[in-house]
Amino acid sequence: MESAAHGPDRVTIGKDVEATMAEEHEPESNFDDGRLVHAIHQDQHDRILNAIEAFSLASMRAPALASAGGIAAALGFFSANFSRYQDNLEVFDNILFWLFLALFLSVVAPGGAYLSQYAYSLSMTKEKQDWKYPYVHPTDLSKRYRRIGYVFHGCTIAVILASYCAIGWGGLIFLSLFE
Repeated sequence: MESAAHGPDRVTIGKDVEATMAEEHEPESNFDDGRLVHAIHQDQHDRILNAIEAFSLASMRAPALASAGGIAAALGFFSANFSRYQDNLEVFDNILFWLFLALFLSVVAPGGAYLSQYAYSLSMTKEKQDWKYPYVHPTDLSKRYRRIGYVFHGCTIAVILASYCAIGWGGLIFLSLFE
């Protein structure tokens, strides 16, 4: 590893800590450095656990908010204007389909986010901690859990975008009634 700023075999850890990979460290130095890195690693794990908790709460609240909004508004509008739109019930069915699809996707999305964060958390717990630089090493199992987290993360993004599209499409169909 050659760097113009640091020379051969030097690496920067964060902003303020620089280590030489080739030099021999005293065991006490490795212990102190390792303990610091282990503490940072545990802090990151604790933050992920907090994110898991937040996503789990959101996954329970999202369905109530979504169903109370779009579906209740569509049902209220059509019940108040039934005589005017009774020949257009297919459009009403179409609007409800897209809003229910958006509702379903809004339920799935926080669950996917929760599962991705849970997989990332499991990945961190399966990493090997020791007293050799860089003090925290990935294992095959931790890499597998991280990849699972990436898959859930990507799927969650797709589900969220699909939910936005479903809400938008249902809204456009609703607005077409006023033409």
